[in-house]
Amino acid sequence: MQKLILFVIWAVLATSVHAATSLCSIAGHYVGKYDGPADRGTISADVSATDGVVTGEARSALHDQAFKIGGVVNDSGVLTANGAVGSGAAFSGRFLGGYASGQWVNGDGDGTWGLIRKEQQEGCE
Repeated sequence: MQKLILFVIWAVLATSVHAATSLCSIAGHYVGKYDGPADRGTISADVSATDGVVTGEARSALHDQAFKIGGVVNDSGVLTANGAVGSGAAFSGRFLGGYASGQWVNGDGDGTWGLIRKEQQEGCE
């Protein structure tokens, strides 16, 4: 019984460490822009090494409004849950090597976005 408990603890720790380290190449603080015919602005986002959750803000330069953004990045860098934005826009794309890019759609509007990682998440160096 004691061996089983130790094995379960080891398995949980090994899984947690693997999940964190596999996302460390992606995790950190990103800044960048989005652009399209109907809107453009800036983006500031953080990607967690623990679970790949993306949180941040998109700020429209044309409408002077800020919107919360969120999503999930898998360990391959793909934005697996479209990055939902408070405005109703959906972001899709990929994070790779300290950069991220993709497309966004909002009703009849669409465009592209791009980010650069400015800080790697602490503990991932």
